Formats: sequence, C-alpha cells, structure tokens
Amino acid sequence: MAILSLNEVAAQRARVLERFMPPQSAQMDTIAIPRDTTSLRYRYVEAIKAQHIYNDTTRTQRIADEILAESPNYAPILYLRAQNPHYRGKPTSLKNAKAAYEQDTTNRWYMKSYAEALTLTGDYVEATKIYRKVIEAEPNNVESYYILAVIYRQIEEWDKALELLNKAELRFGRIEQLTDLKLYILYATKQMTGAEQEARLLYEERPDDMSRLSRLVEIYAYNKKDSLIEKLYIDAIQRDSTNIDVQLQLGRYYVEKNEIKKYLSLLNSLILKSKELDFEDKYNVLDMLMSDRDTYNAYIFDIALMINTLYAQYPNEPRAVDMLAGHYIYMSDIPRALELYKKHRHDNPPHEEYYIAIIDIYDYLKEPDSVRYYTAEAMQRFPQSSALHLYHASQRLQEEDLMGGIESLCQAEKYAENDTLRSQILGYIGDAYHEVAMRRQALDKAGIKRDYAPYPVKMSYKKAIQKCYLYYDLALEHHYDNASVLNNYAYFLSLENSDLERAEQMSKRAIELERNASNLDTYAWILHLRGDDKQAQQYMRQALSRDSNKSPDLQQHYGDILFALGEYSMAKSYWQRALEYGADAEQIEQRMRMLDEKQQK
Repeated sequence: MAILSLNEVAAQRARVLERFMPPQSAQMDTIAIPRDTTSLRYRYVEAIKAQHIYNDTTRTQRIADEILAESPNYAPILYLRAQNPHYRGKPTSLKNAKAAYEQDTTNRWYMKSYAEALTLTGDYVEATKIYRKVIEAEPNNVESYYILAVIYRQIEEWDKALELLNKAELRFGRIEQLTDLKLYILYATKQMTGAEQEARLLYEERPDDMSRLSRLVEIYAYNKKDSLIEKLYIDAIQRDSTNIDVQLQLGRYYVEKNEIKKYLSLLNSLILKSKELDFEDKYNVLDMLMSDRDTYNAYIFDIALMINTLYAQYPNEPRAVDMLAGHYIYMSDIPRALELYKKHRHDNPPHEEYYIAIIDIYDYLKEPDSVRYYTAEAMQRFPQSSALHLYHASQRLQEEDLMGGIESLCQAEKYAENDTLRSQILGYIGDAYHEVAMRRQALDKAGIKRDYAPYPVKMSYKKAIQKCYLYYDLALEHHYDNASVLNNYAYFLSLENSDLERAEQMSKRAIELERNASNLDTYAWILHLRGDDKQAQQYMRQALSRDSNKSPDLQQHYGDILFALGEYSMAKSYWQRALEYGADAEQIEQRMRMLDEKQQK
C-alpha cells in the first residue's frame, strides 16, 4: 500500500508552505510595507524575497542575523529560518521553529512549523501534542489528520490512529489517502475482518482500479476465502472482458493454487483469443508453458490446442511457425514438422531459418541427397548467407571432400558478419588444411603417391601445414581469444616439437578462456615437452578429471609424463588403459618395450 513516510509528508507540506509568506498575525496581510527601510517588517520582507524569489541563502542569512541581533524574539524571522531547506530536519530548524511558536502559540503557521520540525527530528510524542492543537485550530484541514495518523502509526499507537481516521471519515467522508492508511493499520494489526470490509468498500467505489482489486484479493487470501478470490476475478472479467490485467492475475492465482487445468482453459478462452493481447504476449505465455517440461507433458494436448490457435492467428510469424514445428518434433512427429517448414519456405519475404531447419531435419534423418538439394536451393535464395555456406562446408567435409569443404568455408568467411565469426571460420579452414596434411602424411607413409579417393588430395604435407598455420594466424589476427584456434595451433606445433615457447603461451591463454579436458591436455603436453613434468602432471590430472569421452590421447600422454617422472608402474597402467580406449597399438607397443628396457637396467 502506498502510504507516505513522515519525511515524505513533511517534504510535501514544505512545498505547499513555501508558496506562502507567513504573517506575524492575522492582521498582517492587510498592512502595507512601511517606507522605513530600516524597520523590522521591511527587512523581514526583504529576507523573504531573498529566500523564496532569488534563492539567495547568503543574503537571507545576513538579513536574518541583523534582525535577530536587534530583536532576538522576532517571530516571523525565526519562522523563516526554521523553514530554510538547508536546516530542515536539523536541531537548528527545531530551535527556531520552537522559538517562533513560543512567541505566538495561536499562530497556525508557527504551530505547523514547530510540529513539522518535531516530526523531522524524531520527537513524535511532542509532535502529536502540537498536531492535535493544529487540528483544533484547523478542523477542516484533512492533511493534518493524515499527518497525525501517520505519526501514531510510526509510534505504534494503532488505536489512536484508527480513532483519528474514523473521526476524519465522519467529518470529510471517505477520502482515498485516509482510507488507504486506515486499511494499512488494520492489516498491520491483524484486524482482518475490518480490513476486509474497508478493502471491499474501496474496491466497490472503483472496481476498475487494479490496485484496489489486488488489495482485496490479498486480504481474502489471508482470510482463507479462496472461493471469493476466484469469484472476484471472474466478476471483474465479466464486467470488462477487455481488461487483460485481471485475466493475467486470475491466471497467476490458478498457477499458485496448482489449478493448471483452469489456468490453461483461461489462457485458451480468454487470452489467446483476445484481440487486446499482441503476439508477443501470447507467444511468451506459451513459451513459458513449453519450457516447464512437467506441465508440458501433463497437459500437452491442451497446450497443443493453444499452439495451433497461435499459429492460426499468426501464420506468417516465424516464431509461431517454429513453435508449432518444435511441438511436432517434441511429439516425435518429424514428418509434420518437416512438412510445415517446407510449406513456409516459399513465404515472401523468405526466411533463411526455415531452410536451415529443413536441412537439419534431413541431416538428422540421414538423407544426404535431400540435404544437398535443399542446401543448394537455400544458397540460391540466400547467396550471401555465411550460415548456409558453413552448412555446405560441413556436408562436404563429412563426405571427406576436404578441398571442397575449404572452398565453401572461404565463401562463408567472405560473408561473415563480424570479426568473431570470421575468426571462427578461418580457424575451421586451418583445421581442414590440417586434415589435408594428415591425409597426405598417411599416404606418404603408405608409399602412395597418387590419391585415388573420390575427392583426392593433391597438396603436399608441407604446403598443407603451412596453409593450416597461415589461416590460424589470420584467425587470431581477427580475434585473438579464439580458444579453439589457440589450442589447436599450440597442439599441432607441439606434435612437430616446433616453436614450443609460443605454443605454451597460446595454450595457457586457451585454458584461461576455456578450462576443458582438451585444452588442459595440450598445455600439460607442452609443459612435458619443455621438461616441466611436475607441473605437467598437475595439469594432466585436471584434464583427466574433466574427460568424459575416455580419450586415448589423454591416457597415453599421462602415461608418458609418469614415465618421465620415473613412475613406471603407473605409466604402464595408463598406457594399457589408452590401448583399451582405442590408442594406436604400435605406439603403445613401442612404449612398453621402452619400459621393459628401463626396468631391466
């Protein structure tokens, strides 16, 4: 409830009081300013002008000091100093307000000023005494009733506050600010029957006021009158079916009471069909329902009805299409999702995301011909889409068309929207060239000069590695904190035992960015190659603790590090585990022979 604090009330009063020039007595309003510029009255008026018209606090202070030096008990200037905003709420203000009041205890301005100063300095007991006098002097000033009731509330004299508010209600009738305060006090003192009565009267006066409705609902809930809450909301909706806020409040009430069926019925009949709610509101409600998997599963057919309703209302809204397709996929009805996306690929304007969804589905269904067909169609419609060129590159790389994949990646890089994406794509190109180098190396090892694969490699190992590093360098120029490129570049350098100092720097930065098993393994391996096996062991342990894929490389590397540390038994154990996980048998056999030689010595 929006009940003003005492400081807020005082500030509000001060703004009102500053509009007026307080008189020394009731007759002063009609007295002309004397011509004698040395008179107290004349100088007092000059002080008022300095403070309230020119905001010249220095001149105001000087004039006030002169007047008080001549006449220490001159009440008007004491009052003026009490109202100085620089001293409000401080002992100086209270001292001046009290002095002015003591000079004329019947002056309503001085009385109010003193009461306000007492309130702001926290002397609530004395403030109540003065405010009671203010009310006696101004029985028709509703503000004074309110302030005194707030003070009673502050000092927890609840009965006096209620008595005063009831008295004000008899005199002035029901005034919203006073009634709000009364309701607050009833609520705070757990007089819930009275609070309910007041809240109901407030609501009946203005049933369109949502704050009053919410207040009555809150009190009904406290009094455990749930049936009245639901009836209150339904009556409000019947009174104004366009009031979406009431409908949403009723929906939240149903959710709190776990009456999900009623909630979904309300959404379907009152919200999703409502013309007052826009697409964004409707979509967000359904998105929230779908994200709660328990509710989605339990009421999937009710929610499906609403998803279809939303799609029927907004068939050209991409998020409505995605939501319906997503629902089909959740229901394992992949063909219907595919049909929906294919139907909308001819929308005008066209939507690239529909094509990407179609390609993803066909890729999931393992239908490469369809993937190729729709990728080609999509690229005709969106020739400058880096995402589609990336999809095309991925397909070609999966088919082991390494050079074709590189070609598509170069096209994707050409249309990259920002440096971060460009760095990623350049990194992919570097990875692809490394694959070329590895294939050429395998062919050379097997003594095969000509590659007879469907997509042959016609590049030497040396040139492919140079290309790999060239593209890695370009990737890091565009975005140095590309953790994947930093890690791969560092690892491939370590495999060649080349430029290990730079490799260590890149690998260290990679684990600062992403502390995963692969990055930690690279860093540990480089430390091992540089002779720091103790530290390498620490990082390799971290890598193994994060390895959920049972990588043979990690097991083998750790075995190598343990061997270097002289822990031969443990090294053998990890090499055997590497072999179980799929490591190259010839490499493991070489290590075992080396281990036997060491142990024989």
